[in-house]
Amino acid sequence: MAGILQEETRKHILKRISEQLARNDWKLPTEQALSQEVTASYGTVRNVMRALAQEGFVRKIPGSGTYILPDAARLLIENRRKHLLYLHSRSRDEKGEKSLYGTRMQQALEKVADARWRITSLEVGDHETFLEKFRRNADGCDGVIYLPPTIAFPLSVLGELVRTDTGKLVVVDSELGDVTLGNVATDNRYGGMLAARSLIDAGAKSLLVVITEPKLRQAEARIQGFRDFAEMVHCPVEVLDCQMRVNDDRFRIAYLRMSDRLQKKACPEGIFAISDAGAFGVHQALLDAKITPGESVSLIGFDGLPEGSKLNPSLATVVQPCEEIFAAALEMLEQKNLPRIYRKAVCPRLRRGESLSGSEKYDTITRKGIA
Repeated sequence: MAGILQEETRKHILKRISEQLARNDWKLPTEQALSQEVTASYGTVRNVMRALAQEGFVRKIPGSGTYILPDAARLLIENRRKHLLYLHSRSRDEKGEKSLYGTRMQQALEKVADARWRITSLEVGDHETFLEKFRRNADGCDGVIYLPPTIAFPLSVLGELVRTDTGKLVVVDSELGDVTLGNVATDNRYGGMLAARSLIDAGAKSLLVVITEPKLRQAEARIQGFRDFAEMVHCPVEVLDCQMRVNDDRFRIAYLRMSDRLQKKACPEGIFAISDAGAFGVHQALLDAKITPGESVSLIGFDGLPEGSKLNPSLATVVQPCEEIFAAALEMLEQKNLPRIYRKAVCPRLRRGESLSGSEKYDTITRKGIA
């Protein structure tokens, strides 16, 4: 309640500043007078005025009063943008290495939000921390987007979100099933089918799916889609489970497990690593075993990280349309009277890479080609 009152007080004072600038009146009323205008306590007005002074809207001159600063007009234009709270998984791992995926998602959001939203970005390490920051900060913003870490949602957290959500929250890139929350994610099952179709069209007659992510809904959907398509065309599928945990080094573990697999068995003709970070490790394991991806074996990842294009040979991958995901999430937040269950699955696409045999033929595969 205190957060709502403070936000209303701020809106009133900013409106007054705008009106006074229009008539070239630079001196504001006293804080006591402002508190009577907005029906708020003197303490609330003082806190708001202190914040506005720090932001550069006003300056308090002892013994004279509070004056609007020349930069206030520009700041008012900036302030008219809606306020988005972006709560996301940590941008660096335990070794301090930057998250390639997290960086890509942040850049996509900033591009899509453009001039319509101003973004406050906060890191969370688990769902409980997210819930705490959501409770503390949601009242002061127009929308919340949550990009969760790769940890299963506890039922207690989902239950509280369902009870307290007011249409301000959209969870992205995490499949929630039938939970009544805003949810935008890649169509992971279709992405898995796209990977299988591409490998089979490239001539692979034996397939390996390498599980390089914790087994959450989105990972399971990728695997299921892959197996469903392979089963339709009677192509055998082997599974290599790297047993990843949330903070594991995807590259290192995928490299070790794939290297061990290559020492024991013949290399399959087609490999799908269900995340790019893991695919990078599989790619290196193949090269160290004197097997070149794109020649006797085809390799596909999942995510669309730009670093995959820099590998030699470059990595073919199922691209998550990050900008489309955030555009859909922001569109949800701007709508009114949404149904209680509002979800959207965004269609991924294949990015051509040299690790896929004959890859120049497969960059135009569409959903119609798989249905």
